[in-house]
Amino acid sequence: WEVGREDPVIDGCLSFLILPGADQPGSGQPNDVYVTSEWPELYEHMGEGFGPVNLGVVHAFCNWMEKKFRQHQKEERHSGETRKIVYYLAENTAHQTNAAFLI
Repeated sequence: WEVGREDPVIDGCLSFLILPGADQPGSGQPNDVYVTSEWPELYEHMGEGFGPVNLGVVHAFCNWMEKKFRQHQKEERHSGETRKIVYYLAENTAHQTNAAFLI
C-alpha cells in the first residue's frame, strides 16, 4: 500500500486508499463510492503494540462490507452505471495495518 494511491483489491469493484494527513477522498472517478469505518481502530492494544483486530471485529467488518456491496449492487442496477467502492482511511500506521488486514 502506498499513501495517496488507490490500490485495487477486487479489480473494478473494490479499492483501498490511504489518505495523506487529513485529506478528503474524491479525487478518483466521479462515480466511485467512498466508504470508511472505525473497524481498524477497534484493536485493544497493550503499550505501544498494535496488531490484527479480534475475530469478532473481523466478522462485524465482513458483515458491514457485505451490506455495502449489496447496497452498491442495488444502486448500480437502478442507475445503470458501473461504480467502484473505495475503502479509505487517514494516514495512521496502526490503523493502516489493521485496515489492510481487514480488507
